[in-house]
Amino acid sequence: MLSVEGLRSRYGRIEVLHGIDLTVSSGEIVSVVGANGAGKTTLLRCLSGVQPVSGGQITFRGEVLTTVPAYKRLQRGLSQSPEGRQIFTNLTVEENLRLGAFIYTDARVESDMQDAFAMFPILREKRNL
Repeated sequence: MLSVEGLRSRYGRIEVLHGIDLTVSSGEIVSVVGANGAGKTTLLRCLSGVQPVSGGQITFRGEVLTTVPAYKRLQRGLSQSPEGRQIFTNLTVEENLRLGAFIYTDARVESDMQDAFAMFPILREKRNL
C-alpha cells in the first residue's frame, strides 16, 4: 500500500533523512520510533507532502506521489494529523474542525460537525473562539 525507497530530505544544506526505506502493506500497522531529532516528524511530513523530498521515491497504492502536492495526496487518502496544541491559532474551533473536511460535501461536513458536537459538547460552546 505504501512504499518509501531511498527517501532523503533536508533543511537547507543539512540532510535529515538519509535514504529511508519503508514498506507498509494493506491492513498493517507500523510505528516509527526513535530519539528526538531522529527524523520521525520529517518522514511523516514528507509522506504527506508538506516537507520537500530531495531524493528517493514515495509510492502509495501503486502511484508515485513523490512530487504530488499535499492537497492531491489528501484526495488520494494520504494525510497527516499534526500533533501539538495551537497549530492553527488564527482559526476558530469550528474552522479547525472544518479544515480536515474540505474534500467532503457541505451536507456531510454539517452532519460530521453535529456528531463531533454531540460527542464533545464543549466544542459547540467554543466553536467561535
